[in-house]
Amino acid sequence: MADLVITASALLLPADNYTKQQGIAGATITAGQTIYLNTTTVKWHLAQCDGTAAEAGSGGLAVALNNASANQPLAYIQTGNLDFGAIITAGTFYVLSDISGGIQPVSDFITSTWLLSPIGYGTSTTTMALLTSKIGATGVALA
Repeated sequence: MADLVITASALLLPADNYTKQQGIAGATITAGQTIYLNTTTVKWHLAQCDGTAAEAGSGGLAVALNNASANQPLAYIQTGNLDFGAIITAGTFYVLSDISGGIQPVSDFITSTWLLSPIGYGTSTTTMALLTSKIGATGVALA
């Protein structure tokens, strides 16, 4: 498997069990990408697990809900359920990818220098329960 291929127009918030928040984009971001809060600029940037970008600061990780260019308003979700369309596998755990903004199954987390950052787990073939504000980046590389 590889990174999830997320279609921005397929993202749907469920009727309940989520907390939608607002911020400002610090870069060009597409709906469905993983982001982290740069606590210096207080803007959201694309996250990745290979150490070339911050995986998470005190703001944790989130998933963008809309497209935004730098300095534009950005909606995001950190907790609750998010419908990605029919690309999720029920029972599979998903983590931050080494590709900016990407999400991948934990089974594809293969490089020992990558930092493990849980995103969520599949609750159905369309829905992922997000864990980003509860766990965020662990800072732990696989041995």
